[in-house]
Amino acid sequence: MFNNFLLDGMDNNADGESNQGFDNKIIAVPPDSVAQFQVVTNNESAEYGRSSGATINVSNSGTNRFHVTAYEFIRNTVLNAAGYFKPTTVGGTGNVIPFQKPTFNRNQFGVNFGGPIIRDHLFYFVDYEGFRQILKPLSVFTLPTLDELNGKLVVPVRNPVTGVTYAAGTPIPASAINPISTQIISFFRQIPGLPQSGLPSTGLASNDYSKQVPFTDNSDKGDLRLDYQQNANNSYFLRIGDRKETGVNYPALPLPLDGQINGTIRVLDQQIALGYTRLLGANKVLDARLGLSRTKAGKFSLSIGNNAITIPGLPQDPTVSGGLPSTSITGFTAFGRQSTNPQWQNPALIDPKVNFTWIKGKHSLKFGYEYEHIWMAVNDNNPLYGSFSYGGGYSLCPASTIVPGTGTVCPTASATSDNYWADFLFGATNNYSLANLFVTHLRQTLQSVYTQDDWKVIPKLTLNLGLRWEYGSPYSEQNNFISNFDPASQSVLTITPGAVSGGQRRPCVEGMASATSTTPAPALVTSSPSTPRRPSSPQ
Repeated sequence: MFNNFLLDGMDNNADGESNQGFDNKIIAVPPDSVAQFQVVTNNESAEYGRSSGATINVSNSGTNRFHVTAYEFIRNTVLNAAGYFKPTTVGGTGNVIPFQKPTFNRNQFGVNFGGPIIRDHLFYFVDYEGFRQILKPLSVFTLPTLDELNGKLVVPVRNPVTGVTYAAGTPIPASAINPISTQIISFFRQIPGLPQSGLPSTGLASNDYSKQVPFTDNSDKGDLRLDYQQNANNSYFLRIGDRKETGVNYPALPLPLDGQINGTIRVLDQQIALGYTRLLGANKVLDARLGLSRTKAGKFSLSIGNNAITIPGLPQDPTVSGGLPSTSITGFTAFGRQSTNPQWQNPALIDPKVNFTWIKGKHSLKFGYEYEHIWMAVNDNNPLYGSFSYGGGYSLCPASTIVPGTGTVCPTASATSDNYWADFLFGATNNYSLANLFVTHLRQTLQSVYTQDDWKVIPKLTLNLGLRWEYGSPYSEQNNFISNFDPASQSVLTITPGAVSGGQRRPCVEGMASATSTTPAPALVTSSPSTPRRPSSPQ
C-alpha cells in the first residue's frame, strides 16, 4: 500500500487481497462534498502512519444557510474525434478489418444540498452522484475456419488415442471427433462470417473475426452527514455513506463460448462514521471517533446457469456451474469461461480511535491511539469450473508414417495450428485443472499509538518531534485453515486447531489440501479440510 486514505480522520482504505472493490477507497466523496483536502508526503508527523503517503479528506457539513449544487459531466461518442488516419487490422490471410469508431458514452451527474435543522445546533448535508457508462471497443479474434470446423485440415494428423492417421484435405469422420468437441463446434458454426480456410501451411486464419463488445457500468452513491453542536465545548457528527455499482462485460462470443470475459461485476461499499469532540478548557481538545465499513465485491460469469453444453464430472453447485470451462488452443483466441471467475471478497472493518491535543507554552503536544480489526470472506480459488489447454501437438503425424489412401508418408515437421486444433477435435488436452470451491475467512488486527510535539523554539524555528509505534498482525483464518510450504522439509505444514499459541505445526495429512509455492519465500495459502485440492496434470 503506497497511500493511506483517510476520511474524517478514519481509515478509508479498500481492504482486500485482490481489490475486487475496483477502487483504492471505500467511500469516494464527490469533489463538491469535500470541505478540506490534504496530501501528506515525505517527512510526515507521527500522527500519520501505515504508509509513506496520506490523502486526507474532510466531508462537508451543513450550515445555518441552505445551499444546493447540481452538476452534469457528459462524454459522448459523437463528440469524440477519430483522427484523420484511421487504423485497420490485416488478418493472416490478407483480410482487412476496417476501423470502427469505439462507442464511449458517459454521464456523471450529481447534486448536494445542506442547511440547518435546528439553527446554530443541528445541521444536515446530503449528496448523491450517479454514473452511467457504455463502452463498445473493437475486439479482434482468431477463430477456427469452416474447414477446421469440418475437420478438413492442411496437414495429416494422427489421433493420439486410437493411433489412426487422417490425410490432409480429407474431413475427419464425425465418429472420430470427441463428443464434447462436437458440442462446442456446433456453437462455432452459428457465428456468421467465418472464413472458409486459412493459410495453406498452417490452416490458421489469424484475426479473422471482429466485434464491438459492449461493457456497461452503472453506479449510484450518496452520503448523509449530521452535525450537532451541543454547546461551545461539545460537538458530534454522524456520516453514512453508500455506493452500489454494477458493471456488465458482455460476452465476446455467443454463449456458451463466452470469450473469457468478466461477466457481471458487483460492488457494494458502505460506511458509518461517528465523531465526538470536547474542548477541555482553553488549551486541550479530546477527539474520539468510530468507523464501521464493509465492502461486498466480485465478478460472476454470465455463463453461470447456462446448460447448453453437457460435460460430465464438473461441479454442480449452482453458484459455480454453467457454460463451458476455460479453453485455450495454441494459436487461437481462448474461449469458454474466464478461469478466475467467479471471484469475490467481502472485507469489513471496525476502527475506533482517540486523539488528545494539549497546547502548553511553546509546545503543541498530541497523543493518539487507534485500533483496527478487519474480517474478510474471500473466494479466490480458481479455476472453479475447470480449465483445458490444447498445446501438446499430440496429433502431429510421426515422420515416415504412411497416410492411408494416399500412398505418401508424413513429412518431418513441427506442429502447426491445425495440429493443435486436431488435439482439440480428438480431446487430447495437454493440461487440465480444477479447483475446489472454498471460502476463506481472514482476520487481521492493527494497532498504533503515537506522541508528538511541535516545539516552537524561537519565532523562526519549530521542531517537529514525534514517536510512533504500529503493529499489524499477519492474516489468520477463522477456522485455522492455513497451510504453508516449508522449503527445508519440502512439505506443506498446517496449523493444528488450538495450537496457535504454541506455534506447533505438522505435515499436511490426508484430508487436508496441499499447496506449493514456486517463489523462493513461502507463500501463505488457505485450504479446505474437507475436500483436497488436486494439482493439474497432463491428460
